[in-house]
Amino acid sequence: MLIMCAGGGFVIKAYHEAKPVADYFYNAGFNVAVLDYTVAWKEGGDRGEVQAAALQDAKRAIRTLRANADRLGFPKDKIAIGGFSAGGMLSGMAATLYDCGDPDSADPIERESSRPDAALLLYGAMSFSSAIRDMSYDIEKQNKGAKFDNLLNLHSKCPPFFIFQTHKDDPRFAMAFGKALADHGVPFEVHTFAGGGHGGGLYDGGVEDAPLFPHTSRWAGLAAEWLSDLGF
Repeated sequence: MLIMCAGGGFVIKAYHEAKPVADYFYNAGFNVAVLDYTVAWKEGGDRGEVQAAALQDAKRAIRTLRANADRLGFPKDKIAIGGFSAGGMLSGMAATLYDCGDPDSADPIERESSRPDAALLLYGAMSFSSAIRDMSYDIEKQNKGAKFDNLLNLHSKCPPFFIFQTHKDDPRFAMAFGKALADHGVPFEVHTFAGGGHGGGLYDGGVEDAPLFPHTSRWAGLAAEWLSDLGF
């Protein structure tokens, strides 16, 4: 089972990063769900509050699928989450900030672990709080941003990661995250492509906002092979 999370800066959810991508992986042989997670709906909302709500949506989705895996016909230990841009950041948050469930909860879904069994960060925001944007430093702002920083929250019990990014998106983010995964002993693959800018989805020219970059579009096939090798 693969849960897809579209991007959109936690303000919107981009169509070309949702259903067309879900269709691709479904046609490749995977069960797929699209997560309709919380967004701000308008600029200027509290980013931290929106991210916290979106993370709860992702964790609840993983728990719900795990609780119903037998009925739906897939292994409960084969639930992956992946997404683009903000959806990639959310997928990383789900893979680093998961919990093992509450065995005493009256809700059987909440008893399930929210840990995904794999995560796909597809030109996703991997670390904001570690980037130097200007010559100032605000300790309160830094503390707030670090709460949902995938790089800072990474640990050795995280699931395997698949990372895809284009060079115009700055491949140093992907490579830095790959090094951190290697340092923690977490299985991973990193793929960076020269062609295409941020937000191209499948990069196959199939729908509006998905430009055609044939070589870059190979990321999806590589991701499908990676998931298959993991037993999904």
